[in-house]
Amino acid sequence: MHPTSPFNLRLEEYRTHPDPEKRGRILIQYASLAPHMCEGSPWVLEIESSRVFLRASAECATVNPRAQYVACGSALHYLEVGMRRFGRKPITRTFPDLRSPDLLAVVDAGPVLAPEPATLRAFEAILNRHPVGIRLDPRPVRGALVRSLLEDIDIHPGARIDILTDAAERIRLAQALADRGSPDVAGVTADGPVPVLLASRNDSKASRLEAGRVLAELLLAAAGRGLAARFRTEGFTSPESRARLHALAGPDMRVQAWLQVGYPLLSGGGVSVNDVARNIF
Repeated sequence: MHPTSPFNLRLEEYRTHPDPEKRGRILIQYASLAPHMCEGSPWVLEIESSRVFLRASAECATVNPRAQYVACGSALHYLEVGMRRFGRKPITRTFPDLRSPDLLAVVDAGPVLAPEPATLRAFEAILNRHPVGIRLDPRPVRGALVRSLLEDIDIHPGARIDILTDAAERIRLAQALADRGSPDVAGVTADGPVPVLLASRNDSKASRLEAGRVLAELLLAAAGRGLAARFRTEGFTSPESRARLHALAGPDMRVQAWLQVGYPLLSGGGVSVNDVARNIF
């Protein structure tokens, strides 16, 4: 990694840097490591002094708005983690100006705040999380291990995570995805990587943004336990399959993403986000 990379920066170097915009650009580098499934960049991050603006990019707005706003929520969480890691309390306002519908959040660097152990763990996971396209080992994952991820997640009242550890639940997921009951549909097996559904109360931008923040917490918690996640797109391809997927989450809930959590299959060429960053800076 290049010696001037922001990923080599020490806490005191950040705090004493005289240029607030430079400090903001350092934080943007971390936010840009957030996972997404869009063809182009789903977000635009702008700096004004010590304030960061998160905007929805016009690049993929019409292609997949669901994936875009979920991804922007993840980037927002990464930005907040980075700000806390470098000793400032993030003051976040979502949708601050209804006249600018693409402006999703404004984050100000608030008062000095010593980073807590949970922040340090999450920050480390940002750099060592495996890419969301990594292959997963087919060996079983203990349900208790995956359920323990919820201990590190601050779930908003409007969002919900369903962890499908029961074989019957997985069969229902397979049926919803493919109109047949084979438990190996879309890689869903009775005892392999664990399917996880992320749902929200509706399909509004606010709900999807919040779901993305929860998703980012889930992925970082998984990385801290030696697990990886693989995003799945099955179930979002038609109105009928989406309706079946939403029905799994229960009344009045909308599935915004589903993924499988398991052990990374590194022999297949998987690399961590940190390894990717080494090739950039």
